[in-house]
Amino acid sequence: MIDSRFQQAPLPFVDEKNLKPDEHIEYDDEGRKYLCWHDLIDIKVPLFDDPSILYTKRIPTPLHHRAPRNILGEIDQYWWDRTRKRVYLSSGDHCRCCGVHKSEQPGWSKNIDAHELYDINYETGEMRLKAIVPLCASGCHAGIHFGRLTAKYESGEIQPKTYYQTISYCNTVLAKAGLPPKNWDATVNDNIYSIPWNEWHLTLVIEGKEQKFYSLYKDQKDLEAHY
Repeated sequence: MIDSRFQQAPLPFVDEKNLKPDEHIEYDDEGRKYLCWHDLIDIKVPLFDDPSILYTKRIPTPLHHRAPRNILGEIDQYWWDRTRKRVYLSSGDHCRCCGVHKSEQPGWSKNIDAHELYDINYETGEMRLKAIVPLCASGCHAGIHFGRLTAKYESGEIQPKTYYQTISYCNTVLAKAGLPPKNWDATVNDNIYSIPWNEWHLTLVIEGKEQKFYSLYKDQKDLEAHY
């Protein structure tokens, strides 16, 4: 049985009887739907709202700048642009975390962003792309990247009202789903691992060939030198 907090996407956004030639529908073990297609790699986009996305852990520091958009962009510079647009279309510009249309989201932006979700193995140092999900930019997406949001607040780039509005919005989304609030303490480190930097890698299957893309940096000092 599907968990009640996972709402199936309204079908007008994705007509299963009229999919594009390269598209198909897949189901996970809980019966939740994903729109799938192949474009350099296999892509899965959830067709349900999942507020628990707000708990997403940070990307392991050694794999900063190792996103598929960066790697595949070196093969085809238009890959990410056409991918993100198909992701937006899959939900009719609705956020797949809170379910709202981009025009109804809170805050400074009225945009939808495409966000990568990963399976991360903290014992082997491997990260794999799980899905790409459309999220409201100034609500749920900003809440997921809370460290970045906090840095903007502390530097004065965004106003206190905007900062606390995002926190309040995300907590409301979680509460409506019967989930506990997110821990908004940016000093809490959920990015804990013992794998050496040179062992961390993103694995992608590009046109049928599995490839590993290792950290671009030797250590924290090396990463900071590139900012």
